[in-house]
Amino acid sequence: MFSKTTGARVSCLAICLLTLSLAQPVQAGGFVLLVEVPAPSSNAAQPDDTVFIVHAVGCHGPGAAVSAKAEGLVGGKRISTPIRLEHIGNDVYRVKRQWPVQGTWAVSLSAKSAHLFGSGKRSVRPVTSILVELAPDGSVKNAQTVTDRRDGRTKQVVRARHLSNKDKAREIDWALQASAVRSNSRAGGA
Repeated sequence: MFSKTTGARVSCLAICLLTLSLAQPVQAGGFVLLVEVPAPSSNAAQPDDTVFIVHAVGCHGPGAAVSAKAEGLVGGKRISTPIRLEHIGNDVYRVKRQWPVQGTWAVSLSAKSAHLFGSGKRSVRPVTSILVELAPDGSVKNAQTVTDRRDGRTKQVVRARHLSNKDKAREIDWALQASAVRSNSRAGGA
């Protein structure tokens, strides 16, 4: 009924699927930082000065150490300064503006999970880092509106730049320089 070639393909497919199913528990467990822009405050007398909200999300439960730095380029000089995150929920933090108006700015965020992934000597605490680019007015760049399928509400989510842990400083420098060039070309063309 089956040719030898078809039987070999089925066997190969079965072995591949078995291998993938066995490897899955080892690979399971993502850890990421998600950024969203809050809805504008409806209370004009008490405006919210939140620039964005960051969520540390992983499938192994809550518990992450999150840190942030304002990364800037002001008058050609590179500036990096820690910024305070306001804890507002389980692995959820609010970022308010803590950097000068002058220059080109971004916020780098790093998180380290409280949970070990793996077992024995090969277990590690996942680390992730992102860069949230900021517009000249201090608002978040690269925000887009999405609709939550569960409740139908819309929100602004941010496409943040993932940073490698090896070349993080170089990637931040490059992003700031590119953003400064874009801002200067827009200002010159206006």
